[in-house]
Amino acid sequence: MAEPDRPRSPFVALFLKRRAELRHALRVGTAAAVSFFLATALNLPQGYWAVITAIVVVQTSIGGTLAASRDRLVGTGVGALVGGIAAVARPQTAWGEGLALTLSVGLLSVAASLRPSLKIAPVTAVIMLVGSAATREGTLEAAGLRVAEIAVGSVIGVLVTLFVLPPRARDQVSAKAQAAMGDLAELQTLHAMRLRGEQTEAALTPLHARIRAALNAIETSTGEARRETRVRLSSGRAPDAIPRSLWRLRSDIVMIGRASSHGWPPEVAARLAEPAAALLDAQAEALRDLAKALAEQAEPAKPDLTAGFAAFREAFGALEKEVPPGALSFELLEQIFGLAYGLEAFNRNLSDLAERLAEFAKGRRD
Repeated sequence: MAEPDRPRSPFVALFLKRRAELRHALRVGTAAAVSFFLATALNLPQGYWAVITAIVVVQTSIGGTLAASRDRLVGTGVGALVGGIAAVARPQTAWGEGLALTLSVGLLSVAASLRPSLKIAPVTAVIMLVGSAATREGTLEAAGLRVAEIAVGSVIGVLVTLFVLPPRARDQVSAKAQAAMGDLAELQTLHAMRLRGEQTEAALTPLHARIRAALNAIETSTGEARRETRVRLSSGRAPDAIPRSLWRLRSDIVMIGRASSHGWPPEVAARLAEPAAALLDAQAEALRDLAKALAEQAEPAKPDLTAGFAAFREAFGALEKEVPPGALSFELLEQIFGLAYGLEAFNRNLSDLAERLAEFAKGRRD
């Protein structure tokens, strides 16, 4: 007789829930320690810059770390160059130092606004101008040492991310898309509950905020996955169309929410509310099925909502026949037709998302 499964301890449950965060913490700690020991071995005078850089550049995916490391190196190099030149050329007075600081920081701030990868350059220039006077190295030597310290931290950050439990951006796209689809499904369920007369307003606002944040994060992770593919660190790609499809679904849900936000007259609610709510429930369940297929790394089946749409169209047609012309206000007609359009658009975009997820699953296997 098989023994029953033992309940997990709170520690194990927390580890399983937060394992991605714990792995990231392990990578950051490892990068900081290795950078410290290497900077000490190389006798770098301000080795803490290597440690700080390693902590900053280690991101939650390989693609993110590569981008952060590149930006840190480029920004530090440009800032050290401009700051070093300004420190050498400035008049050796307080006014000269202030003028050099203003000009170099202003110039680099303009460059950073045009090219965000240079955002660290103004800070580096300030360190070169203000900090070099307090160090025993010459200005140019100090510039070279700052670049070397940043380079050590950047390289260590990249190597640790590559070899210590390497996080793939593609996997993050999958996990975040699953969470976003679950929240979108919850929104549809709440709208269905509202059509049935339940109060759901308190739950809608935080859910919308969470979905927006999740979709922005998916776009970021998709870009990082594309970067990993370009440098041959990942063979499978994450289609850019996945976040676009999810954004379109959110727009459809917003339209549906607005159309169902006001109470309908009894004669309209009696005919349309339940068929519309049932269709919303079916769409929510289809979204959850897509999320489940994504979690199982399986090719999803295309959603079939034919029966739900047939019932809604039948109810919609009966309403047109039974309600006398002119009995419905323009605002109410706008809501009803907006709901119908939103449901149709959601169905189209749901099918499109299923196709994009099928491409995603195929890319994972190739």
